[in-house]
Amino acid sequence: MGAHLPQRPTERRGLRLWPVGTVLVLTLATALLVAAAVFSTGWNLLDAHGLKSENRGGWGGPTRSL
Repeated sequence: MGAHLPQRPTERRGLRLWPVGTVLVLTLATALLVAAAVFSTGWNLLDAHGLKSENRGGWGGPTRSL
């Protein structure tokens, strides 16, 4: 007298999950693309192409002679 357990259906129902590694790689790639797009858009909106460093004096700056 063995208890017969109901057989599981061969087809899977419900959510089909992706492998964790694939999801992490896709998430990282998407984050990098979004960050690059935001940086590029900001760079273009600010028209920062002609920026160069500004020397304000102070430590390591030009000295004034009296």
